[in-house]
Amino acid sequence: MFKKISYSSILILFFFVSCSSLPGPFEKDALSEMEIEEILKEKNLETIHSLIDEGAPSKALQYILSAPEDQSEYEDVRSLYPLALSKMEESYRQALEEKDYRKAISIYDSFKAIGEDSYIDEVSLKELSFKYVLSLFDQGEDGAAVAVFYNYLDFDDLDEESLVELEQKLIKAEIRGPLQNLFDYYVKKSMNADPQTIRFLSGKPNFQDMTAGTVTVWVNRGIRIENGIGFPDRGIGSGFFIDARGHILTNYHVISSEVDPEYEGYSRLFIKLSDDSEERIPAKVIGWDKELDVALIKCEVDPQYIFSFARDYDPAPGDKIYAIGSPGGLKNTLTSGSVSTLNRQLQSIGDTLQIDVPINPGNSGGPLLHPSGDVIGLVFAGIEQFEGVNFAIPVSDVKDILADLYTGGEVIHSWLGAALFERSGKLEVLYVTPGSPARQIGLKQGDVIESVDGKKYQKITELQRFFLKKDTGTLVRIEWMTGEGNRSAVASLDQRPENPMKEALDRDAFDNLLVPLFGMDAERVRGTGNKNVLYNLLKVYPGTTADEAGLAAGDSVLLRKWENPEKSNILLMQILMKSRKAGFIESAVQIGTYLNKGFFI
Repeated sequence: MFKKISYSSILILFFFVSCSSLPGPFEKDALSEMEIEEILKEKNLETIHSLIDEGAPSKALQYILSAPEDQSEYEDVRSLYPLALSKMEESYRQALEEKDYRKAISIYDSFKAIGEDSYIDEVSLKELSFKYVLSLFDQGEDGAAVAVFYNYLDFDDLDEESLVELEQKLIKAEIRGPLQNLFDYYVKKSMNADPQTIRFLSGKPNFQDMTAGTVTVWVNRGIRIENGIGFPDRGIGSGFFIDARGHILTNYHVISSEVDPEYEGYSRLFIKLSDDSEERIPAKVIGWDKELDVALIKCEVDPQYIFSFARDYDPAPGDKIYAIGSPGGLKNTLTSGSVSTLNRQLQSIGDTLQIDVPINPGNSGGPLLHPSGDVIGLVFAGIEQFEGVNFAIPVSDVKDILADLYTGGEVIHSWLGAALFERSGKLEVLYVTPGSPARQIGLKQGDVIESVDGKKYQKITELQRFFLKKDTGTLVRIEWMTGEGNRSAVASLDQRPENPMKEALDRDAFDNLLVPLFGMDAERVRGTGNKNVLYNLLKVYPGTTADEAGLAAGDSVLLRKWENPEKSNILLMQILMKSRKAGFIESAVQIGTYLNKGFFI
């Protein structure tokens, strides 16, 4: 199976297609959509009390900490602060007692964000993280344990006793990469490794050995009828083992029919091992992430080889790389090439690697390898009409969500609810989603993000990776600059929608969406509703759809109509434009933009 990408970012079209009805303006009708200011003005203590009582003290604290300290009318709101802290501390103690270290880390981060270190001073974040790693090993989630260790810890963070404990876990898990890293650390520190470690590492695997750790992912979708004739409907992809219990990584789009609620047909998942056997072994989906196009599946086999993730690899154009997969069902196919470029933004979260390794239908989900054999990416897509233009998901993003995949079900991401624009090393706010934490703390278009939890960010994808590691409900401190000065607030992260731009279409008026959709800030001159509306452009952001269409500040645009074709991921807008760049000659065009935007955090 192969995910085809349309590489054009702009659609300038001169035809129309049938479309769904236009949503009306957004109306707040639920507690979650109430702005903080509305709650505080109403002094809705019952609302805040209910959040505390129902186990959401972090959301309550977001409201409480937004109450102005210099206004006595909010004193009753601020008086709830100790109660909310007490409830959060209670949840923290319970998480520690139940060894739910992931939840404990989330609450730990929340206390840090609001400066209440006294509630967590008996244990460090490093200690909590190591307990989390050990608990994952104990649950048999070895791949997740290694990923969490790589994300949060270093060997220098552990004392000798903890290093030995980690070594024993890795020996049992038979995961070569981190064990080799630990052995190298021992050599550097003149420490002695366990003899089992030395024996395990004595044999160096080659790429032939590694093929034994790959599988062909085979999805049987029954019979497809075309023109009255039935054809077998089969999906083929690749995958690779990441632990001794038979967990396999692949792409979501390879196995989507197994879990997609909109798919109503027959679907059965199997894998074929790399040996000569054609036996189809039943497999099941454990967890999946639509946005990153990653899935974790499992089968009841003993892997002959277990792949390791690269720890600190920073890819660079020209780096030699390899891929193993089953193009066209031809298993054990090893191809090689190089990294073409970095930071291609093809998904709504994170960057992708562009590679020139030969990739064909059936390669999707296979490992992209460093010459050392460590996994540096997950092959996922290509442009069929352009040979040698293919893409892979960086292993850093995969490691960020691996614990979520092991947990099972669809991965839930957290978000702040703001769309950003990179400008001269700064992150400018393009748009704020109604009802989101960003809207509730007062972020507005044109504001500039200064820091998140005390750290400065220059790239959207870096900030997205920060949120990939955070659970919903975690408190984070946001500092930003407005036209009136610096501001700071604490936000409780919400669940990220599957498609933030589509969510905004359902929630907000179209005028407010012109900036995130097309990159043009406009004021309505005349007209009502969403048809035959005249706009004056106040600003056009460089590199956006409006900019590429030749529009600029000062131009006039008459919106004839806009459409979101049913079941599509594009939005089309028919306009009459008088562009200064075109000598103010009136032109009738239809421009389009993808809704799968990659600038939301």
